[in-house]
Parts: sequence; structure tokens; C-alpha cells
Amino acid sequence: MSDREIRYSAELRRRLELVLGDETPSEAQLSRMVRARPERLTMRTLEGLCEVLACEPGDLLTRPRTRQETTMSTYESPEELAEAIGLQYDPGSEDIIPGFPSEADWGWNASGLGTGPDQDGGRWLVTFARARADAAEGHLIGYEVDGRHQRTGRCVLIRSPWTAERDQTELHRAIREGWWEPNGLSTLHDLDARLIR
Repeated sequence: MSDREIRYSAELRRRLELVLGDETPSEAQLSRMVRARPERLTMRTLEGLCEVLACEPGDLLTRPRTRQETTMSTYESPEELAEAIGLQYDPGSEDIIPGFPSEADWGWNASGLGTGPDQDGGRWLVTFARARADAAEGHLIGYEVDGRHQRTGRCVLIRSPWTAERDQTELHRAIREGWWEPNGLSTLHDLDARLIR
């Protein structure tokens, strides 16, 4: 919706009415659909949404993830993670911050279980790591950080592969849906499951 400059479900409904006529869902139905996964969706409504939003059904629909798919891989050091994902890791020096060749941070303070049911959670710096700044594909990772935003050494691989396009789409969705704010103080509560697709 934001890509099409549609800010409210009422505006979405007005545009859908031009396509669907009397078959247009009510404003309340559309509002619920925008906020959460709908329990029911007719093919006609899906076709109308795709036409209004200039997208394909796969852009709007995702299947529920299983526990296995949502549990992230945990590593005890960035070097261990680097070996797993095939990227060089620079341990840094007094003048250089340690990290992968190119990183685009989402923000500090992402909190949550993140690493599975047997872990006690933590605070994370979420970042999009790739071999070069212009690389189209990389990995969404998290560095565990302490209360002073210092890395503890522990890392998680959140999603891989992760594309630059997907990164921008998810950042916009996270801000739009209100579970992450770009001010460095994240309201994200559970990195491993439902919010990052």
C-alpha cells in the first residue's frame, strides 16, 4: 500500500470499488485484512487487490512458517558465522569497526527469544551483511549486544539468502506496521518467528 501511496484502508476500499464494484469488501473487513492475516479471502478480492496494488498474488500471500523454519542458527563468534555463510569477517582494530565487508544496520535493541525455545533471549543489532555494498544478495544477521551496545561475540543467522530488494521491502513494512522504528530503539519482540519474513 505504501508503495502505491495508499495510507488508509478507506483509500484502498475506494480504489477497489472501481475494480470490484458491489463485490468490494467492507471498510471494516479491509481494515482487518490490512492489520492481520485474513481468515478468508476470495479469489475475486485477491485479483482486485493485485490490480489496485499492481502486484502478483505471491507478493501478498505467505504461508505460515513451521517451527523448524523460524528457528535461527546461533554461532558463538562472528568468525564461525562468517565461515557458515561464506563471507570474510574483519575482526577490526583500534581504528576499524569489526564486521563483514558491507553491513546495513536495521537498528540496536531488537529484543526477543530469537534463538529458539531453549535460549533466554538477549539484545541484538540486526544487520544486512553482504560481500559488497552493491551486491544484490547477502544475509540478515544479528549480533548479540550488551546494555552498552557492545557486541558479546554471539551471533545469529536470521534469514539467508537475503536480498537488497527484500531488505528495503521488509524495512518499509516493519516501519509501516509499527513493530520497528528507525530511531534505533526497536519494538521488535521476537526475531525468530513471525515478523521478519
